[in-house]
Amino acid sequence: MCKAGIAPVLKIAGNSSGSRGIGFRSIEDDIMMRGKRTTLSHAIPDLMSVNLLRIFNERNRRRRAAAIRAMYAKDCFLADANDSVSGWDGVHDKVDRLHAAHPGFVFQPSGLAVAHHGLACQRWRFGPPDACDAITGIDVAIFEMGFIKALYVFIDGGTSASLARGWPLSV
Repeated sequence: MCKAGIAPVLKIAGNSSGSRGIGFRSIEDDIMMRGKRTTLSHAIPDLMSVNLLRIFNERNRRRRAAAIRAMYAKDCFLADANDSVSGWDGVHDKVDRLHAAHPGFVFQPSGLAVAHHGLACQRWRFGPPDACDAITGIDVAIFEMGFIKALYVFIDGGTSASLARGWPLSV
């Protein structure tokens, strides 16, 4: 059990539409049919939390692929201190590697995201659901026309902080 002052991990439960989320519509509801894409109908700060919950925590590959296409520009860029990937497939593969390296770990937003002028920041924690010593960091995203164009991941204390716990975050 975590000490007082540490926020508990948010439980993600199914909703009536069968998707996992925290009161958001099904990701499929947010994507136009006939191969067209639209942005999600959430404000940019909300999209930062949705990014953690619907993409980085999503274990179902089909749902994650739909979420990536709905939220990220086709030519997006994602980088942490040790690695960078491009495009929808790059993001999808990065999340797959993260899940394989850390089974059962979850991302949890820490506080509210902030945004202005197409730039947004979201603090987060990552670790086993009941871990008090989770890795913490911040995502900084550049939005273009409502899509994430670039996402930069910063780990508090640098990569050595996650390595000290035996949890290499960069995969």
